[in-house]
Amino acid sequence: MFLVEVGEPSLRRQIQDININNEQLQVEQREVSIVRAKACKQIVVVKVKPRSFSEGDLVWGKTSNARKKSTHGKLAPNWEGLFMVNENMKNGLY
Repeated sequence: MFLVEVGEPSLRRQIQDININNEQLQVEQREVSIVRAKACKQIVVVKVKPRSFSEGDLVWGKTSNARKKSTHGKLAPNWEGLFMVNENMKNGLY
């Protein structure tokens, strides 16, 4: 078996200047990270379920870590409320 680079030298092997090689590597890493970021955004869009509420609906509110009592530890509630929606401000603001 022959290595691919023996028969077909890669661009990375043809470049003799180390600075150009490093620049090409950074460009390649940027492109890979852009593709990964787009893939992550597409996954999030699929997982997020849009919800809308109207005036008078009762909703739960997520408890912030600052409001949780340290004495309860991991058994502290994750949700608080029931809150009534007074006004729908559009764009997910209530």
